[in-house]
Amino acid sequence: MMTSLSAQRGYATLVVSLILLVAITLITLYGARTSLMTQRILGNDKRATESFVEAERGLDEGAMFISRNIRDLSNAWVTETRWVSCGTSIELPCGDGSQNIFDANFVYYQDPDDNSKNYVAELSDDEPRRVYLVARCQDEDPPDGTCDHVGPGAYTIDPDDHDDEDMRGSLIHTIATGTSDDGTGSATIRQSHYIYQLVASSPASPLTIDAASNVSGSFEIVTNPDGGGTGVPVSMWSDQPIDVGTAITTCEVGEYELNDGSCPGTTPESLTADGDAGIDIVGEANPFPADMFDYVFGIPTEEYNQVKDQATAAGHLLTDCSTLDTASNGLYWIEGACDLKIEIGSSAGPVLLVIADGQLDINAGAEVYGLVYAFDVPPEDDAGDIKLNGGALIRGGFVADRKPTTNGAMTIYYDADLLEKLVDNESLAASGRVPGSWVDYHE
Repeated sequence: MMTSLSAQRGYATLVVSLILLVAITLITLYGARTSLMTQRILGNDKRATESFVEAERGLDEGAMFISRNIRDLSNAWVTETRWVSCGTSIELPCGDGSQNIFDANFVYYQDPDDNSKNYVAELSDDEPRRVYLVARCQDEDPPDGTCDHVGPGAYTIDPDDHDDEDMRGSLIHTIATGTSDDGTGSATIRQSHYIYQLVASSPASPLTIDAASNVSGSFEIVTNPDGGGTGVPVSMWSDQPIDVGTAITTCEVGEYELNDGSCPGTTPESLTADGDAGIDIVGEANPFPADMFDYVFGIPTEEYNQVKDQATAAGHLLTDCSTLDTASNGLYWIEGACDLKIEIGSSAGPVLLVIADGQLDINAGAEVYGLVYAFDVPPEDDAGDIKLNGGALIRGGFVADRKPTTNGAMTIYYDADLLEKLVDNESLAASGRVPGSWVDYHE
């Protein structure tokens, strides 16, 4: 009996041990499977992240490429046949691999040196990403596969039914692909960019200052007759008090011309004279632009590099004004002292002169045709002085983030037609991303 009982206990122990062994084995196998699945998930996530990082980097590079080459979109690139009709293609960049997205009314960017490359090879020829550009062509279904008119009127706010008459509101699309480090993961994303004029609108006043002002010397201003609305003249505009002194005169253009190029020294012929400020002197204004850079360019101060990039792309990023003359036109960004003593720009080709923090001296003999903007680069603690001296002329407008010093017979002549040429200048264009236009092709 004792032997039989011991045997039974041995069998029971064996059975329990076998059950535990099987259970442990199953748990181990399950754990290994779970661990393998976790590793695969982590690997997939890693590859997806790597590919999306590359694709997002491609979008950023595409945005910079557009910004730096806006001037060539409608001119050099058309001549070089860089734009090719999408037709009915379902392949990138005109489709997503299964269907056509951009039809024959759209064109894609083609490498000028190798027409087998339908992407921006300058950015991504040997990288784990590709950057593509697509725009609307002004020609309906270009018969020869090329686009003759990419530029004003070529893009649309709504690609389906809204045509623009100029580049404002224009769209250009960037498609970017990215691959993971091991080449097994991929991502394709798209974002649209709008093209807009760099100068938002003509300034309302010949002299606009975001600081307290006191004017000395024989300072003359030919007013904007409609600066405050139809028939409401504005000559000086500031959110701070304005002391006109005793020698400043302001007048309408008619009185200026009738008086042989000078404002009459008395009222009512002049709006402001003999220390008597007229209705055209608007100090302590409310409302007044909270951001002067946004007032001039339509974008906040923090994004000033967008404008600076345009000057850089045009070769107009300068350390001083010594090379400027009557042949100068368009945007110039000056990162240093600017000492003007000669004629700059012209009525046919006005300048947009941005003085970024530097000292500005406009001296006798200087004639500036266009808009001068003395800009305080953030953090606005080391900007140079502004001196507007006698014998100088600004025909257009002057805007400043800080107080200028005026001496002598300085004249600012508000010229609406000349300023409008800056607003309408197609070469003074910039780009921005369209909010909400980001698309993931794999969703």
